[in-house]
Amino acid sequence: MRFKFILVCFFIFIVFVILRLFQIQIINHKFYKAEIEKRIPKDETYSSKRGEIVSSDGFPLAINLMSFDLIAIPAYIENGTETALKLAPFLGFKEEILNKEMIEETEETKNFKDLISRLSDKSDFYEPLARELTLDQMQQIKALNLKGIEFETKYRRYYPEKELFAQIIGFLGWRNNQKSGQYGLEEFFDKELEKGDSLVLTINRPLQFFVYERLKEALEKYEAESGTVIVLDASTGEILSLVNLPSFDPNQYSKITDFSLFKNSAISDGFEPGSIFKVITMAAGLEEKKVTPLTTYVDTGEVKIGSDVIKNAGNKIFKEQTMSGVLENSINTGAVFVADKLGHKSFRDYVKKFGFGNLSGVELSGEVKGDISNLDKKGDIYLATGSFGQGLTVTPLQMVKAVGAIANRGQSMKPFIVKEIKKSNGEIVQIEPEASARVMSQGSALDLTNMMTGVTERGFGKLARVPGFFVAGKTGTAQIPEAGKYTEKTNHSFIGFLPANRSRFAILVKLKDPKKEKYAESTAAPLFGEIGKFLVEFYNLGPER
Repeated sequence: MRFKFILVCFFIFIVFVILRLFQIQIINHKFYKAEIEKRIPKDETYSSKRGEIVSSDGFPLAINLMSFDLIAIPAYIENGTETALKLAPFLGFKEEILNKEMIEETEETKNFKDLISRLSDKSDFYEPLARELTLDQMQQIKALNLKGIEFETKYRRYYPEKELFAQIIGFLGWRNNQKSGQYGLEEFFDKELEKGDSLVLTINRPLQFFVYERLKEALEKYEAESGTVIVLDASTGEILSLVNLPSFDPNQYSKITDFSLFKNSAISDGFEPGSIFKVITMAAGLEEKKVTPLTTYVDTGEVKIGSDVIKNAGNKIFKEQTMSGVLENSINTGAVFVADKLGHKSFRDYVKKFGFGNLSGVELSGEVKGDISNLDKKGDIYLATGSFGQGLTVTPLQMVKAVGAIANRGQSMKPFIVKEIKKSNGEIVQIEPEASARVMSQGSALDLTNMMTGVTERGFGKLARVPGFFVAGKTGTAQIPEAGKYTEKTNHSFIGFLPANRSRFAILVKLKDPKKEKYAESTAAPLFGEIGKFLVEFYNLGPER
């Protein structure tokens, strides 16, 4: 009886083993394959070809590099040892290990024995051996005609221009354990790119490179913390160049520890614009016919509002001045004078009309609205400080869009960065310019253009001039608030457009906290001039003076 009992138990055990192997190898094969894949460290490859991104002049900005993963199916391999010996050169094993008996136990011999063991396991239907083999390596292995050896075609995202377009493009990363676009165009158009649709940008690569290099030089020269430059076609809304520095290499995104580098500061970081905002105040005053370019007022150097006192930069007193003089000399009390004539509601309405406090709608992830909520408060101090760009925040893109509307004779255009979508089915979708609001009449816009031209002809913007052309512009040097208080740190900005009489290019230059110079007229203005000179030469524009 005891012998029969043991025999029955042994028979049950054998049946259980057979059933378990059947379950592992046949029924739950996909489940165990998935479990194996979970244990593989995440790589940067993906199985379907993602849409590509190119510049307006055809330079590749985001492409797919093809590679091959080497996969073994040990259950189908006839001889694990022979297969391991033939694959060894492709798996990083030294040649010597193949030509001697493995008597001495080393780390390499252990790994090779483990390879043989893995390839000899008849219960195993999926064994990853190597990632990202080249086409040549794949073809060499295929020529060996090894049973049980397969390949999985993979793609790796590659960004040939590296730092140059990083914060525009973003990168392909991980979210919720899935590959997905992160930041920039990769995130905004993630679904389209995943389907294989490709993007053609409005940005010109040679112009982008020039702006990048000049901004980089300016940051070093003036010891600035960071910087942003945007070049916009004022007549269409096309973004021709957008550069933030410092930047990062999206091919190495996983090595970045300062995640703020991923953000596109041109759309994601609000800043107090300071005196460049005076052109918005003046635009409202002109359009509402509260002032003309020749309207005068007497500057005493300060304006008292309750217990607060607003003064001009450097405590200067300009005495009697026209509105043109207010812009040329960047007089704070002059901006307050115009805002006071407008009143709270009218000033706030014009600020909103120019697009501040709202998203521009550009096709990039991470855009913020800025903050103009102080203009909803009743105190006169909020109206006064807002008139010269304090107590409210805007993004660089909002600012250049607003000034682009002045350049475009009062017609605001929606900024866009993708001009063509090439769908995977062959269809091509052209993105047409889109008008948004008319922010001022053509006559008022022309008056303001002449006033801004005076800034570069007679005012603080002389270093922004471009030989042979009239330039309309405005300087801005604004204190940077931290923890609710203004610090000694400043943002230096220059905003403007050229040619002033044939308005085409709207440009914003912003440098954060330059240490070498005190005012934007010595930092942002000359950089604007360099970019302007390149633009008229690059686009072969004839002189207007």
